[in-house]
Amino acid sequence: MYINELDYRNIGPIDQLNLTFRRNENGVPVPAVFVGKNGSGKSILLSNIVDAFYEIANEEYHNVTHENGRGHQYYKKIAKAQIKLGQSYMTAYIRLEHQENKYEYIFKSGKITFEEFQKMMKDAPDKALDWQEEENCKKFVGNKKAISELFESGIVCFFRPDRYAKPSWMGDKYDVPD
Repeated sequence: MYINELDYRNIGPIDQLNLTFRRNENGVPVPAVFVGKNGSGKSILLSNIVDAFYEIANEEYHNVTHENGRGHQYYKKIAKAQIKLGQSYMTAYIRLEHQENKYEYIFKSGKITFEEFQKMMKDAPDKALDWQEEENCKKFVGNKKAISELFESGIVCFFRPDRYAKPSWMGDKYDVPD
């Protein structure tokens, strides 16, 4: 599986970030390295990628997430506290591919319509991602029949979830419950 594009807006310390990942002359993706100061958004960026993998896997495998009576538990909780200070919404949009199969993932919170989101994007996202009136949502679209092959063909993902450093960009808001 390869990540083709990341588009993040108003998430934590990130105002706007759009990355289209490079490929070499043979079309093979070039590795990417994220470097930055503590609190600059590296962990947020990676945790949304990991969350996309969990959401994709949850479509095929029934032991990925735990049901708690109110839906399934997420690897990454949607919380308004993650919205960049002074903004009214956040979005994390990821385009992925595996062989000929294309996948799209959205993680969204706050007040923005799907139409407003589409206008900001250089390539139109799949209409199946439309969150209608939901204030918080995660959605995934892609070839669901190919998911088991995707995960059984060597996808390996690890993101250490026990980081407890207070992100500097949150200031006093860090310990405030949603």
